[in-house]
Amino acid sequence: VELERMPGDNNNESSESLPVLRTEEFDDGQLVKEVLVEGSGETPVEGSKVIVHYTGTLLDGTKFDSSRDRDSPFNFVIGAGRVIKGWDVGVATMRVGERAILICQPDYAYGARGHPPTIPENATLRFDVELLEWEKEPETTQEKIEAANKRKEQGNALVSEKKFAEALAKYNAGLEFLKAQWSMSDEEKKEANAVCAPLHLNSALCQIQLGEYRSAILSCEKALDIDEGNPKAWYRRGSAKLRLHEYKEAIEDFEASLRLSPDDASIKTNLARARKLQADAKKKEKALYGKMFG
Repeated sequence: VELERMPGDNNNESSESLPVLRTEEFDDGQLVKEVLVEGSGETPVEGSKVIVHYTGTLLDGTKFDSSRDRDSPFNFVIGAGRVIKGWDVGVATMRVGERAILICQPDYAYGARGHPPTIPENATLRFDVELLEWEKEPETTQEKIEAANKRKEQGNALVSEKKFAEALAKYNAGLEFLKAQWSMSDEEKKEANAVCAPLHLNSALCQIQLGEYRSAILSCEKALDIDEGNPKAWYRRGSAKLRLHEYKEAIEDFEASLRLSPDDASIKTNLARARKLQADAKKKEKALYGKMFG
């Protein structure tokens, strides 16, 4: 799978401060593209998944939506009809790193109906769009495995920057590539699971950091379904349960992890912590009952 990407260094700069380098028109002016920053590489082909940052405004400058404000890039598939026509046509002409204004007439936007309550009827819309990356959807099993592994590497890089929500999205995208294993050979399944297991484990790490403890437990269980002898899976499930004050279950998971990795200091530390918290909870419970019935 060929992946083109860039860091999105242009995201924070206002489009008003950037000069228009060139202008392109499509379908008799139904769509106008004003290029502010040139990109590089090839343009996306139909069926490609593209990832963009955007800000949408009415012609009077009223902002109605922005992925930049959410700090969450938007993705869609070119030609799938899931976005307005102006996006399908306009983004397909962009290169990675390119930033452009897409001015969409009503027929290339939301038409006569608009999109209440933010977009009125027959509105011409202005989108400040930056193409961050794109890729052709993988077709063969090997391409899917490579794409999933690439997502794992991207997620790991984001974890190192403590961008856990973005990393989790990468891990989930990687798992999506490998969810249908029924058509794989035994060797392909083995290779796919070698990527899926760390994707589940890394997802659990992010989910714990984000406070999504139940989801982390499910991710660990999926990793254990692949390899029940993975000490990290037991450890991270125990960590999630510990945060949910499920001390007995957390202790059991830490003990299972320690049996598999007896020299791991972090497992020993958290096992001791879980035992102490369990003992403290029992003391508090006993004291409470003593007050109630004493």
